[in-house]
Amino acid sequence: MPAAFLNADKLSIRLADSTLEYEPLLLARHASRLAELVDKCLALRKDIRELEVLSVKSLTDYELFESTSGLDEQLEVLRLQTNSKNVEASGFEKAIAIFGDTSVEKGLTEISRGKQLGLQADVDDCTKMEKLITQRWANLRQYQEAYHARYTEPGNAHNFGQRAELLLRVLIVQMHEAVARAAAISSGVHVIYGQALEEFPHELTMQSLDDFALWALRALRELGRAADDEESAEIVLPLVQPWFGPNGSLIDMQTFKDAISGAKGKPISLPFEIRDDGMLDARTRIRAISLSFGNEYNPSSSGIDRNQTTDAFSRMFVKITTPEQIAEDGTSYRRSPVVLGNVCLHAAGSPLATADGATVENLRPFGKWTVDVHPLAVWKDSSIKTVSANRDDEAKMLEVRDFKLTLRTYVPGKIVPLPKLLQSQ
Repeated sequence: MPAAFLNADKLSIRLADSTLEYEPLLLARHASRLAELVDKCLALRKDIRELEVLSVKSLTDYELFESTSGLDEQLEVLRLQTNSKNVEASGFEKAIAIFGDTSVEKGLTEISRGKQLGLQADVDDCTKMEKLITQRWANLRQYQEAYHARYTEPGNAHNFGQRAELLLRVLIVQMHEAVARAAAISSGVHVIYGQALEEFPHELTMQSLDDFALWALRALRELGRAADDEESAEIVLPLVQPWFGPNGSLIDMQTFKDAISGAKGKPISLPFEIRDDGMLDARTRIRAISLSFGNEYNPSSSGIDRNQTTDAFSRMFVKITTPEQIAEDGTSYRRSPVVLGNVCLHAAGSPLATADGATVENLRPFGKWTVDVHPLAVWKDSSIKTVSANRDDEAKMLEVRDFKLTLRTYVPGKIVPLPKLLQSQ
């Protein structure tokens, strides 16, 4: 069997204490992936153990055959009793020679001759049988040697040791990812829920895999119960429109106008800050981010906006820099910017430009944001439509008055540890 396979029980997977290979905020993805990994690791370990049994059995069976086949061959030959039959036949032959010519002695002579001939024939048969037994065992040894060669031939299906070694390599990769995902989940729960899961086994071995699987099972169930208590909401935050009461707007109206007019055909940068002032729950997390633009409202007598049809043809490209996030160790970092290439007019219904998934999942909304706007808008025809004023092109300017930031949010539930009775079952 391969040496690596023989050392399977010495396998140990451990992450450095400060190592986080995955973004902790992607909690749902880690939980789903961890469930898959645990199933795969348990199945792989089962296959490896079964191959270990087959490999050991094939090796010991062959060694047993090698050590006992010679004995079995000798026993079969001894059961023929060729030597004793030879001795007995020789005795009858000597008796024939010393019997006299009396009638009784002649009768004994014939009896002895008959037995001697029968024994001699038996001896001849035994001699032939010895040769056949020897040939049969030689053939059997040849067969066992040829079949044993399959157990050690690289790539052969009978090479159980090599197959187990290959599966062990796969298991190492899966176990390493499982520990890394578990570390990310543990950190993510601390950051998002402000709570701590039961400490997971940081060192994973073939023997401790069961304990790790139980930890994962309990952790996933606790997260599932917390998800049942989540509160979801979708809110629209205008950047310029005074909507925040005493705090006014996120971006001062004059500051916004100066940024638009001063860009001179270059990208427009709009920084703002969402404060944790009690309007949103302090534990609020983001699931998706959308953006739409607003412009001058020009109602007719019927209440229909005269500009709406024209504005509906416009699309804008923006890049949103989200607030810094706080890691478990207290350090701050930023996620990748959110890019939206289909920002349209703010109207009834959901905005077209929405980003969800890894870039925004579980972001905390409080902090400093920046919206960078491409200077040109996508328009219905081939003409240029600018977002910012540009020397001689004010007639072609898209009259942007505001941006509306839509956040799909939720407030996490509470992690409730499983009762000890359930943990021990």
